Amino acid sequence: MLAGDLAFPSGLCVSRDAPEAVLVSEAWRHRILRLEIRGSGVAEVLTALPAYPGRIAHSAAAGYWLSCFAPRSQLQEFVLREERFRRTMIAEIDPDFWIAPALSSGKSFKEPLQAGGVIRLGVHKPWAPTRSYGLVVRLDEQIQPVWSLHSRANGTRHGVTSVVETESGLFATSKGKGEVIAFAHTAVDEPEDHSFAGEPA
Repeated sequence: MLAGDLAFPSGLCVSRDAPEAVLVSEAWRHRILRLEIRGSGVAEVLTALPAYPGRIAHSAAAGYWLSCFAPRSQLQEFVLREERFRRTMIAEIDPDFWIAPALSSGKSFKEPLQAGGVIRLGVHKPWAPTRSYGLVVRLDEQIQPVWSLHSRANGTRHGVTSVVETESGLFATSKGKGEVIAFAHTAVDEPEDHSFAGEPA
């Protein structure tokens, strides 16, 4: 065993600058670790992510791609600290309506945070609180975010669990929508934010 007591390790990738180390995305602690394969060294390389990270993959040129499958919120992390409330919620409430990370949302008025959303004429505004989100992050060689792709709060391509880059472009899985999304190289190469414009593959 190279490391233990990890909080939902959801991604693994060989480190580019140290082939004898791997990067591990640890979802419930919203961070990325560098783990030495031949040794006991474990180091944090990126912490306090605004979302729960999924799989991590090499970028074709340099750096990495990181998928994030659900946004963090103060309410969710408060519930994690309140053991009595959490046990009662698990025992008495349908899992679809738990205050917990979600791969998709907006399908029922019973969902938590529904009352907190800014909704006008049935439209969920993009700046409103959301249970789910779609996020792909481009990391540089130092494992620092440099830009990102988003499916916003009022979008549907949420729950991005993995991403991979090939000669044909960038591909991501939206588990919340049940789609594989393809992005053109023009979207991948430009260092600025983009909304999810790719069509399902």
